[in-house]
Amino acid sequence: MSEVINTRVSTYSRDLRERFVTALRGVSEYQVIKFEICDELGNWHVGETVETPKITGDSHEQIIRELEHHALALIVGKEFAEAVVEVRKSQLTGSSKAAIDIALNGALGTGVKSEFSVATDVTIPITTVDNLPLLISDRLAAGFTYFKVKANLEPVTELIEKLKIIRDSLPTGCHLRVDANQAWTFVHTLEVISAISNSGLEIDYLEQPTPARDFKALAKVKANSPIPIMADESCFTSADLKELIELDAMDLVNLKLLKTGGLTMAREMAKTAAAAGIGVYVGSMMEGDQSIRAAATLAAEIAPDLVHDLDASWWAKESHLRYESGRLYL
Repeated sequence: MSEVINTRVSTYSRDLRERFVTALRGVSEYQVIKFEICDELGNWHVGETVETPKITGDSHEQIIRELEHHALALIVGKEFAEAVVEVRKSQLTGSSKAAIDIALNGALGTGVKSEFSVATDVTIPITTVDNLPLLISDRLAAGFTYFKVKANLEPVTELIEKLKIIRDSLPTGCHLRVDANQAWTFVHTLEVISAISNSGLEIDYLEQPTPARDFKALAKVKANSPIPIMADESCFTSADLKELIELDAMDLVNLKLLKTGGLTMAREMAKTAAAAGIGVYVGSMMEGDQSIRAAATLAAEIAPDLVHDLDASWWAKESHLRYESGRLYL
């Protein structure tokens, strides 16, 4: 089996078609970090990552330092499968691990696939009511039918009004999802759930309403909710996943490669979640095309019939990926 001969790190900028705003952050452009490994035949295999300090706690400088120095010492001279194990055991950030692991999976032939498609939703960011018509028409024109609405800690009546405006602007058959990105308290979450139920609104799921590390609050929400509850920022590691399962804290989980540290751990966590009866969806941060390809490959492997959360490259002004009729084509 071939081994890692060399590595290299580079970056490129990505500008967004509009500002992406959630309860955690707002971005209009970002730097994608590309990590490549060279095998004995001179072939280069690519992984990518980005900084997401509000979510993962990392920084651009930290990731660059880890990939330029620590990764070099960790994997150069090792066979690919051995390098995967070494990366997994390391103390690198999940963001750095993801870039290395995606590249190593590519070298092993278990990485990014092609000639397939997966269904994806599209995000409606936190915005004013006045901006909603343009955002909705833009997404409908692009062929999306599943809409993830980002929410903040706002009066319940305002959120319900916004959701009704979105619903009434959509053709029959479209779906809504709500993602609070940890912005709500337990009490506020129950108020929102009650209001949604009483208003006649239908949503596929409510994602991460309460703070990430308060697993018990999420479990209490699930116990009191007729709406499926999804964990996102609460679930980074296999230990997180097992604790959430033990607490019966979620119906669904959103796996992201920058949280799990790449494809290898994400595949294992997906099997664990599925075995426990948890619905497994695949999402991403605002990332580059290569890491979106990797996430889409995982989505097609583990849940090809679900509508995932892989619209990040659609947001980019320049992308090599194709979105059509609510699907991402590779």
